[in-house]
This record gives sequence, structure tokens and C-alpha cells, in this order.
Amino acid sequence: DGIDNTCDGLTDCEDLTGCKEPMDYCWVCGDGHVDPDEECDDSNLVDLDGCDSTCAVEFDTATFTSCGATGRTGPAQASCDSAYVGSEIEGQVLVLAGIQHWVVPATGTYEIEAWGAAGGDNSSNQGGDGARVAGEFALSMGDELEILVGHQGAPHSSNCDAGGGGGTFVLFSSTGSPLVVAGGGGGASNNDAGTRASLTTSGTTEDGAGGTNGSGGAQSGSGGAGGGGLLTDGGNDSWGSGYHTGGYAYRNGGAGGLPAYNQYGGFGGGAGAHGNCWIGGGGGGGYSGGGAGGYQGHPGGGGGGSYNAGANPSATADNNGPGRVIVTFVP
Repeated sequence: DGIDNTCDGLTDCEDLTGCKEPMDYCWVCGDGHVDPDEECDDSNLVDLDGCDSTCAVEFDTATFTSCGATGRTGPAQASCDSAYVGSEIEGQVLVLAGIQHWVVPATGTYEIEAWGAAGGDNSSNQGGDGARVAGEFALSMGDELEILVGHQGAPHSSNCDAGGGGGTFVLFSSTGSPLVVAGGGGGASNNDAGTRASLTTSGTTEDGAGGTNGSGGAQSGSGGAGGGGLLTDGGNDSWGSGYHTGGYAYRNGGAGGLPAYNQYGGFGGGAGAHGNCWIGGGGGGGYSGGGAGGYQGHPGGGGGGSYNAGANPSATADNNGPGRVIVTFVP
């Protein structure tokens, strides 16, 4: 009745305590229950903690980048601290071995878009484009996500072999289960462009076979190296000695492959390229790694595979730059 500070279900119930007819229970911001007219409810009325004192989400869109880092390993904490100043995720990202960790601020539906990185170019041919993968996910306040943003493969200043692009990964930190993975593009070779990322879970086959079911791509019998997958590394090129040119799996840290010269694979499992001509471009990293380019026919590297566990999925393979991830709250 609006007097005794309780909801009694009477027809004269006033909205002094959050009671809303014709229901007979209180809908109050701060009670820990997300009511029909609330976006979130974190059991308090504190602002600037992800859910404000009116039970509206204090989050719209956040963009995760490589924080200015390039090469075969991920960014440092200081780089991301600087890169995110003034953004919605300022001070919220913990970087561990190049992988960014972020805690979901409020329970709700989020769209997650991930772009895999392109493979390296050379003076005559382009690296393959990375994939863009997007889906919607029901996330809970306090869920921790791991985000690996892929780097482009190393280019080659002349008409020779280039490194594979890194895949971009978003996973639940608690279980290691992937939400989305966007494959990286293959590196260019002297005679061929790199192959764009695959929109299926399998990497594309060139001279070496593309990986399947989270495995790395295979090396060529007479040429380049394969991209890393979610679970296993890519194969080493047949010209290497004492260094690992295949891209590393996400589960093994996600580093790009080492080159014989300077054609590293991009962070996110991109394969390194030998750096000479006629050996083949490096495979792209991804859910499953791209197959290696090879000596015979001189192909570019294969593109890495992609994965999407979200609702309302979409995917394209048209990213010709570095990776990124955009997370958007869906009201």
C-alpha cells in the first residue's frame, strides 16, 4: 500500500519501494535479481563497477588490439595499459605472456567479433586475408575471457617467401573452451599470393595439408612450415635446422614460428617462412593451422581455420591487416 514499505499485491500498491502491479513481489535495483526493466543487477547500488546504481550496464563496446605490438610474440602489460587509456577497458586488462585477460562487467548478452591477421606480403604478391568471425554469447558478471589478438606475418622486401598471419582467439579462462577463433591468412611466396583464412574449422591445404579438429597445419615435403592450431603446433619446414618454423599452438603459448632470416610468423600461431625464394609461404594460425606453402609450384601458405560457438553467427574472410576483437553489450 506504499506505507509499510512492503509489496503486498494490493491494487493501490504504489511505486515507492519498487513494487509494480500486478505482481506481488518487489522489483528493486540492487537485490541481485535482473528484473524485466533492468539491464543488470550486481546486488549493490555502487556506480563504476560495471552495473550502475540504476541497474544499467556501464559498458557499451570495447576494442582489444595488439596494443602496438608486432612480431611473433604478444604485447607487454605496459603497452596495453597505455593503449587502453581513455577506453572502456582502461585498467581492466591483465596481460599474461602476451594474452589479454578481461573480466565481464555485467550479466547479459554480448556480441564478440574477432579478426584474424593477414599473412605477410612480398614485393609482388599479397598475404592472404584473415577471417572475421562474430557471434552472440550469454555471459555472466565475473566470467574471465582470454583474448589473443593475432599479428600479421612478416613481409619480405623482395619477391620471396613471407610469414603466416596469426589467428585471433577468445576463450573462457576457467575452462579453456573457445568462444570464437578467427583464422589468420597464409604468407605470400615468390610465385603466389597467400591463401585467405578458412571459414570452416579446418585450415586450407597447399603443399602441406591443413590442420583439422584443432591441430596444426602440416609442413611441406620440400618447402615451408604449417600454422599452429588450438591444440598442436604446425609442422617445421624441411629446410630448417635447430629452429622451430611452425606456428605454436594456442595451448603452447601461441607464438609465431621462427624464421631462418627475418620472416617470422605472426603471434597467434602463424608459421615462419625460411626467407629465401622458392620455398613457400608460411601457413596461417587459427583453430586449425593452415598448410605450408612448398617448393614445387612455389605456393603461398594456407589460411588458418575458424570457429564460432555463438548465436546469430556470421563470418567473412577479408581482413588485410592485424587482428582485433570487439566486444559489444546487446541490450
